[in-house]
Amino acid sequence: MAAGDITKALTVKVRTLLEETTAGFWLDAEIYSALADAQREITSHLLVIFNTKRKSNEDEPCPKVLAPLLTTTVAATGTQSLPADYLDVLFIFNGTVGSTQIRIRNLSSSYPFLAGNTYLASSTTQPYCYISGTQVIFETSVQWTMTYFKMPTDTSGTVDPALSAIAHNAMVQYAFAFLLEKDHDERASDEFNKFFQLLKDLYY
Repeated sequence: MAAGDITKALTVKVRTLLEETTAGFWLDAEIYSALADAQREITSHLLVIFNTKRKSNEDEPCPKVLAPLLTTTVAATGTQSLPADYLDVLFIFNGTVGSTQIRIRNLSSSYPFLAGNTYLASSTTQPYCYISGTQVIFETSVQWTMTYFKMPTDTSGTVDPALSAIAHNAMVQYAFAFLLEKDHDERASDEFNKFFQLLKDLYY
């Protein structure tokens, strides 16, 4: 398969739902864009569920559909800019993957207390960091690597979906509903409901 062939196959499925077998009212570029929106919607929705579950269970497994979005940075030391494709963090390790996990502090009203507490202060043996809008900021400079979720690359005629195949039906359904809504078609609401039903089956 050449790059983009999967996107083109999904585009055909969207056109079938739209009852438009060849490009006429809807351009290919519009369908590619709707499929890209679908990826972002699915990714955001599942990440919210995953992060919520992780708060009560640190060992919550990553949903299979999001696994292709996981990547790991090369080793760096101290405060660094976030990767250009960064979406959300999974783990930060002291040194290399498999070594001590670095704790990530939340930026909140309790942050000054936690950072200044003698027993909770950052050190080379128990380092802490926090993530701002653009950087990973360390209270004590150490070498680290980060495993994170990257933003899915937009689909196009030469770029296939980043999400695994189990998400493709939901992507098609979202694109169909989105294009109906764009055309002010009254069926859009029901078709979005079908998309949300498919989403429920994607988290495992």
